[in-house]
Amino acid sequence: MTKEPFDQPRLAINRVYTRQGDTGETALAGGRRVPKDGPRIEAYGTVDELNSFLGAARATVNRLAVEEPRLALLAAILLRVQHELFNLGSILATLPEDVHPRQPRVTGAEVTQLETEMDLMNEDVPPLRSFVLPGGSRLDAELHIGRTVCRRAERMVVALSRAESVPPDAIRYLNRLSDALFVWSRWASHISGAPETLWEPNQSSSRPRSSTTSQPSFRMKPQRPPQPPWMNFPFQVASGSHMRKPIVGAIWPFTRQCRGSLAVASVPWEISYRMNDQDYDESGHDLLVLTREEGKWWVVWRAVVPSQKM
Repeated sequence: MTKEPFDQPRLAINRVYTRQGDTGETALAGGRRVPKDGPRIEAYGTVDELNSFLGAARATVNRLAVEEPRLALLAAILLRVQHELFNLGSILATLPEDVHPRQPRVTGAEVTQLETEMDLMNEDVPPLRSFVLPGGSRLDAELHIGRTVCRRAERMVVALSRAESVPPDAIRYLNRLSDALFVWSRWASHISGAPETLWEPNQSSSRPRSSTTSQPSFRMKPQRPPQPPWMNFPFQVASGSHMRKPIVGAIWPFTRQCRGSLAVASVPWEISYRMNDQDYDESGHDLLVLTREEGKWWVVWRAVVPSQKM
């Protein structure tokens, strides 16, 4: 039987609180008392924070994998990484003179495994022409949060290494893991069909507006009792850009353009109603932007274009 490389945990958590940290100090793995805001505590505390964010991402992956089984691979990888982060925290919580030979840690094997998984998943995604804006889906955002917290953990460990001895593989692992989280976010979006928004520098408020360029002018439809017939279906459009519910039926005959997980629809409508003792007849069309997330289509933007009255 192959001997396990690390010892199993030797602890018993019978009571969570001990009151020993009430003075602002905590104990390292070897027993030495140190301030809670010391660089070593900051380092492994940030690794613990990263572990929590990856746990949230793994919970999201497990839910999505019910409809997209290929995502189960990412769930298994994230679970393994959570174990590895605890191993990393173990070695960071121990002074060099207190480390024992079979103490859990990260090694070159973990770094190599991350590189192998990145190379395989990178083959499935299209090349990038710009940086990616986080938020194409909830999972994409969670993995990007993990990536940035991982970078912060890496900075903390580098700062610790300038004052105390730190295993080189600890820094290498965090550096590679942050890259892996970026690749995993792109791969998960590709597999699940979530949109990938690229950074466009000129989509800022600083972009000049030409006075000679004709800009489309839309107005949001005013509130009134009648609604276009297709709005009787059970979904809700955004009054800004984020309040939304899934759309069903009726829209697809009017869809004009569909690209991946984004679609644009133009839906005609006519309304006859009476208000303030006057009869009104109006017509026009609604412009809708739809996005596909988690197997459903959502309306994320709506503008009303009334017909021109002659």
